[in-house]
Amino acid sequence: MCDVGIVMVTYNSVTKLGEFFNKVLESLTNLNTGDLNVRIAIVDNASSDATVQVVSERLSKEPKV
Repeated sequence: MCDVGIVMVTYNSVTKLGEFFNKVLESLTNLNTGDLNVRIAIVDNASSDATVQVVSERLSKEPKV
């Protein structure tokens, strides 16, 4: 089994998160990920906007992530 890690560092990135998630998930869908163990790590740098909430909500809706 192969492992793939994606790390994203955020700071007040709420306006860009939707586009990021769409691109990452689209890329993973286009790959044959059957034998891949994919992990996404999102590190927030104390954002003062809703970045953390948006990330939590979005990831809870993605069963593969």
